[in-house]
Amino acid sequence: MQNRLKSLNWVILLLGYVQSQNIFKDGDFEASNPHQYWQCDGGCTMTSVNNDKVNGSRAIKVTDRHHYYQGPGQSVELKRNARYHVIWYVKQLNSIPGKLFQEFRVTCSFRVNDNLVFYPDFVRDHKVHPGRGWVKLEGYMKTPDRDFISGGLKIQMADPGIEFLADTATLTFIPEETNWKENANKRIEKYRKSNVSFTFNIPPNTDPHEYDLEESPDYGNSDKALDVLQQNGIPVRGHNIFWGVDRFVPKWVLPLSQVELEKEIEHRIHYVLNVTKGKLESWDVNNEMLHGHFYENKMNDPYYSHKIYKLVHQIDPTVKLFLNDYQIVANGTSVSSYVDQAREFKKASIPIYALGVQSHFDDYREPDPTMTLKRLDQLAVTGLPIWITEMDVVAADENVRRDWYETLYRVYFSHPSVEAIILWGFWGPKHWIGEEASLVSGSDYTINAAGRGYLDLVFKEWNTHVTRRLSSGKQFIVRGFHGDYEITIKYKGVPVVFQKFSLGKQDKQVTIDVTDIHAQVIIPTTSSPLIFHRPAVHHKIVTHETYYQGRATSGDSSTMNCVNKWSAFAVMKDDQHVDVKCPQDYVLTGCSSLTKALTAKGDGTSVDTQNGVICRAWNGGGPENYNSPVHAFARCCKVTGLKCEYRATPKPSPSEFDVIVETKCPNNMYATGCAAHNWNRHMDGIYPTTHSCLAQNQDDFGGTWSYSICCNAPNMHCQVKKSTSESGHKIGDSSVVSCSNGWTMTGCHGVSEDGDISGSFIEGDKCIAFNGNMKTPGMAGSVAYATCCKTM
Repeated sequence: MQNRLKSLNWVILLLGYVQSQNIFKDGDFEASNPHQYWQCDGGCTMTSVNNDKVNGSRAIKVTDRHHYYQGPGQSVELKRNARYHVIWYVKQLNSIPGKLFQEFRVTCSFRVNDNLVFYPDFVRDHKVHPGRGWVKLEGYMKTPDRDFISGGLKIQMADPGIEFLADTATLTFIPEETNWKENANKRIEKYRKSNVSFTFNIPPNTDPHEYDLEESPDYGNSDKALDVLQQNGIPVRGHNIFWGVDRFVPKWVLPLSQVELEKEIEHRIHYVLNVTKGKLESWDVNNEMLHGHFYENKMNDPYYSHKIYKLVHQIDPTVKLFLNDYQIVANGTSVSSYVDQAREFKKASIPIYALGVQSHFDDYREPDPTMTLKRLDQLAVTGLPIWITEMDVVAADENVRRDWYETLYRVYFSHPSVEAIILWGFWGPKHWIGEEASLVSGSDYTINAAGRGYLDLVFKEWNTHVTRRLSSGKQFIVRGFHGDYEITIKYKGVPVVFQKFSLGKQDKQVTIDVTDIHAQVIIPTTSSPLIFHRPAVHHKIVTHETYYQGRATSGDSSTMNCVNKWSAFAVMKDDQHVDVKCPQDYVLTGCSSLTKALTAKGDGTSVDTQNGVICRAWNGGGPENYNSPVHAFARCCKVTGLKCEYRATPKPSPSEFDVIVETKCPNNMYATGCAAHNWNRHMDGIYPTTHSCLAQNQDDFGGTWSYSICCNAPNMHCQVKKSTSESGHKIGDSSVVSCSNGWTMTGCHGVSEDGDISGSFIEGDKCIAFNGNMKTPGMAGSVAYATCCKTM
């Protein structure tokens, strides 16, 4: 197989008619000998036929296929980093017993060198069968931005033994739309705005110069919706009743007979709709039907989902029914099959309201506005509205992410068929992809650069706010964005009229009557979504009865004397630990750790007393962490009469956001140092009070174990010092605190409200706590805490 792939220096493509110049020779297969311009990969047979075709007088019939990759093709030259439009008409002639559908795909091969050939898909249709007749596969592709020796499209399709007809092939070059943004803004002006004609009737004895008009969007409904959502009120959009992708079908459904399955389907529809009827605007009834055919295959009916949709509509005729699928505008391989599916549902008189387009774009890859717009145009031929239902982009740099989101929003908003745009998550800690797709970051809900870019578009650039004097005329036209508006009329600066209206796709006439210039009206106030107030942090504190691990007594010293001890690095494996002990005559008063690369890859520290008193540091999990092992840091002190007890919690903290578990010292002993350990790294850190240690969870996954090092000596006093400023947001940025003159540091720790502490240690007279992960503006850096002691 590999040798055969190395020999491919040509493109296989079966394409259809477009207006641009066709790169293919004999694209309509009119030559009596199809081998004059086309070849059949792997030795399959091509025969010219004239009894069934799409255009012209001939098509070709492909037979004698013994491998899935066998099909007709023609060699062409492809440019680097170029865009092409491909269309292919195919008609399946036979079937394989027991298999309802065949998959046809157009795959492009690029040979970078003699050892590397790769085959990205550009068009895919998973549901081809003879009953569909001629099927149009259409897509837009982009070649790699790298040098390649040869490139071309190859058809990898139907099972061996499947015969098919092919006709009307085109391959056309698509120039990049370099001025796409300007053109998008022109479309936005055309499709997203309308004219409002104002007429004002004012008392005849009043001066128009004294009237001011203010017009602005109405946020009232949005605020009410947010309130309702926060109170778990009204659901808006249903996703989804069924999901026919095999791996998502409940296991108990798989063995059901056809009769049993149909009964369960009807039962589920009745049950779900009885609960949700009247509460939902729309339903994704059967999700991703291009890629999942469980119900069709089980019932041996290629149109079985039609019955599902019809029953949903019968029970609740008010709810809007959606198709919803992927590999549409973000990838483009399934656009033509999605268009066919929409037409199939319309032909069956099923009231599909709109096409749901998921829009999960490839990670770390810039969206192409030219290709996105072309694919939207493909979908628009169905005449159905387009809803962007699950959009996200992934970029580590929040400013790059902002630009990519803006590109997509501008392209989508500019297209007349796009009716709604829905993100598939916006808050980093709970986004299904993570922070690198987010618009809001951290536990304080900070709007990052991508989120600010969204707000700039929606509430500034695509927002109409007009203020003008009536002295310029009592009739005038304002061109505004579609939406809900409030208008306020002020006479001599006092509001005398307040009125609302909505502007849709049609121009609107608004007449405003001023009847009483002495009647001041009350203007309702709404909060702006542009104003963000960081919420106060309120922590739940859980106190466990600590248990005694052991004690130690130092040697004699007239003054408090402390030294530092470091361990080696831990073995690079999850949950491996490394230990460090204090020298003879010294006792452990503080325990912390640090990762080799100053990244937040450790599981924290613990204190062990099985074989002497040990400060133990733990590696974090995941292969990506193994290049950053931890080492343990022990603070070791002695002064005459110094005694220390080592305490621990008998169980971890609850698995809750930002919950704190406290370990108290007994008998008013001082907490000279602390330790905290979380098997899953989800920890904000640990910090001391004078007589206890507070370990703080970061997430709701896994709890934190807390340890306190409790010491006292004759005439000893201790206090906690906290750094006055947080660290920066870069990896390795630090926060520093020192003890006052005459005080000696016994322990050093770090904490962050947004987690990702890489560790802390004492250097000279400074406690240094490090930030361990790149954070966005508004997130919390690390804060250093030092315990400082002296004997009087």
